[in-house]
Amino acid sequence: MDTLSADRRIRRKPEQAARRAGSSKEQNALRSEGFIANNFIKYRFLPVYEQAEIIPHKKEVEKGFFKSLSILAEAHHFSLLDVSDRPYPYNILLAHWDASQQLKGIKADIELSLVNDENNGYELVATETVSTGSNLYYIPVLPLYQLLGDRRHRKCGELLLSVFAYLYRVAAVPYFRNDESYLSYHYEMLSEWVEDSITEMDECDYLTNLSALREAAYYGDIMQRKMNNPCHLAHFNERVKRFHPLSIFEHKCLGVAKDALDIWQKYPDSTIYSHIEEPLYSDDDDYDNREELILINEYISFIAGTEGSIYQSLSEMINSEFNEKMNIQEPTVTVHYNDNYKHENNTIEFERNLLLLIDDLCFLLNNLP
Repeated sequence: MDTLSADRRIRRKPEQAARRAGSSKEQNALRSEGFIANNFIKYRFLPVYEQAEIIPHKKEVEKGFFKSLSILAEAHHFSLLDVSDRPYPYNILLAHWDASQQLKGIKADIELSLVNDENNGYELVATETVSTGSNLYYIPVLPLYQLLGDRRHRKCGELLLSVFAYLYRVAAVPYFRNDESYLSYHYEMLSEWVEDSITEMDECDYLTNLSALREAAYYGDIMQRKMNNPCHLAHFNERVKRFHPLSIFEHKCLGVAKDALDIWQKYPDSTIYSHIEEPLYSDDDDYDNREELILINEYISFIAGTEGSIYQSLSEMINSEFNEKMNIQEPTVTVHYNDNYKHENNTIEFERNLLLLIDDLCFLLNNLP
């Protein structure tokens, strides 16, 4: 998909490459007994640590850590590693490492940390983030307008219109015709640039771009009124039940609609902002830091279309801006494993499923029959 494969390089801080530790011991003679690699892959490499100058008191750390660890293991249904024969603080490091490995086997994008709690004790904190892969999740509305006008596929169009209504009215995906939206500002900039280029641009190109911008505004307003109509949500479930696909395209439309309906039923109040942690800025000096952050409403949005010279110009403008920014705002959940731990609302499965839904929806709209 053109939008999701947009070239948006976000500079990341370089990480130190892992190195294997050497050994000064002389190697013993080895006998060839079977295939050596079979034994090698069974070997479990344990973490290595370098002792800090100041180590927290053993009793305080162990009490809070192992209590928190038991809550974590119970919550995610995995067994604890026996480290009773390991000295402090290696027992803490080893148990933490093992828990992190097991947790990553369940959820890939998660980091486990040991922190001070409010009572100056110690507890485990898991931070889970949805990696967006530097993609632009821009949903084109003009293809749906065309689909609704095609008598052969009108039922598909109505089905997807319910999906659009859910994304707009419930999930709070920004719309490019709303003045406060990120894309609205860029469409306005592009319109001014085209109008100012009347003497410099080829007449045919000028008229083509001007027509495309007017079309985006006119049909964009029509689609926004349709999406905002509550009947498309009220009849969503009914449309899914009554739809009988006859072609591959219709089967895909039904699949996307079912996925959207399932997400809505499982997470009725969730939006794209549900697990966004707003950065805190204390003074004017931090303004530059905010300018280097790509916000979620900047890379998730409805857009007029994802083809043609207008979209190409928009992509260049947006990619140019994003390439100057260091960080990206992504859905994140931070969970403290203590006596107050509750499982409710401790996951970001909504956001994972939503981004997959948008991906599938955009693929359909960009590949109409």
